[in-house]
Amino acid sequence: MWDDHAQRSFEALKAALMSAPLLIPPDYSRYFLLYLATFESTIGMVFVQEDELHQEHVFYSLSNNLLDPI
Repeated sequence: MWDDHAQRSFEALKAALMSAPLLIPPDYSRYFLLYLATFESTIGMVFVQEDELHQEHVFYSLSNNLLDPI
């Protein structure tokens, strides 16, 4: 059943997916978090930091295609 709550959730998700991600400058007084991902011949990583509300913000990302699958 598609109700008002489902519609609001859908609109919020759509807005989040359509907005460009913002990179923030690193704050060297906070911890860095590193996320890594690999799939076949692709590797990716992001550095993030948490703010006071424990929301993560990306300050650096990188991805690369490798010549041969891992």
